[in-house]
Amino acid sequence: MTILPGVDILLLARPPTPQDVQAITLLVGLLGLRLLGGPLLYLAARKSTGNEMWYGALALVSPLLSFIAFVLAKRPRPSTQQLPWNPWILCPYCGAPRGYSISPCPRCAMFLPVFPGAWPPPPPPPPPPPEPAPRRKEVLAPQVLGTLLFGYGLAVVALLLLLVPIVPFYDEVASSEILNDLTVAPWFVLVQALLLDLTLFGLLVDQTLFQKRLTRTEMGLTLHAGRGLARNVGIGIAAGVLTFAFSSLFGQALIDFLKALGFSQGQGPAVGQPVIASLSDYAFWIVAAVVVAPLGEELFFRGYALAGLARKGPPNTALLFSSVLFAAVHLNPIGFIPFFFAGIVLGTLFLRTGSLATSIVAHATNNLIVTTLVFLGY
Repeated sequence: MTILPGVDILLLARPPTPQDVQAITLLVGLLGLRLLGGPLLYLAARKSTGNEMWYGALALVSPLLSFIAFVLAKRPRPSTQQLPWNPWILCPYCGAPRGYSISPCPRCAMFLPVFPGAWPPPPPPPPPPPEPAPRRKEVLAPQVLGTLLFGYGLAVVALLLLLVPIVPFYDEVASSEILNDLTVAPWFVLVQALLLDLTLFGLLVDQTLFQKRLTRTEMGLTLHAGRGLARNVGIGIAAGVLTFAFSSLFGQALIDFLKALGFSQGQGPAVGQPVIASLSDYAFWIVAAVVVAPLGEELFFRGYALAGLARKGPPNTALLFSSVLFAAVHLNPIGFIPFFFAGIVLGTLFLRTGSLATSIVAHATNNLIVTTLVFLGY
């Protein structure tokens, strides 16, 4: 927009707006007043002696006085919706009282047009574009494997520090006997399970919740109250019984197959069973195998590994990977396939229900049946 109204109309060949007509009328009126009023005041000064200077000054400032009178006549009137004090004009941007001034608004620093009403104020600047959402970190298979190995390493170091005041490592024979007794002691089995599960729990909380790779809902840390919880518990108990039945049948079939090949129980690998000689041993094994192990292993293998890998990748691939890890960490060659089958069942329960409660109940049910049967002598 040019300062002289009408020039941009001629250049752009557009119809004039009411604001353009008002500005052009103001300019023509001021020029006409100067062209007509000047000669009239000059003639009046010639007929009057001693007042020529005053008439000349009046002829010079008459357009300015007319402009001020026009501005005062066209100023906006205060209304009930405006601020109580509005001597001149409100800023069209922030509503602050200011006036017809070439200076910027003292509140928002925006400028007004030179001629009031000559053109509408420009639109406010567009809002800044929204900042892109931070990209979430992903759970990758090497990361899961590294976390598992690092957790086992930390648990072994903690266990060695615990054994230093108990085992005389300087005496090879005595230390070997004590370690053999400890490996079958129920209280020591519980200590190992607690150390390992607490270490893995701390690592997976750091990798998921603290680094925001997974949410609690994605990890299955939710309880479906009412009929949903009862249904998940029932499904978990049934799945635990099914897993135990398959593991028992497959383990017995594999042992019979090895015997048919000529391997005796002492020569070939055998399935390790817990030693439960008393009711106190049974209590320690119940806490270790039915409470601690299902909570820790399900949180890591299903709530972290399976949920993290299945969030972006194929769920079947994540299920196979987590089940292989679950079977491998038990370090039992004969039990690898039963443990792998158990991992498939537990992972499928987690993917179907979206809650760790079902897989934890199934895992605990399987371990409870095994521990109870060993205690009873089967």
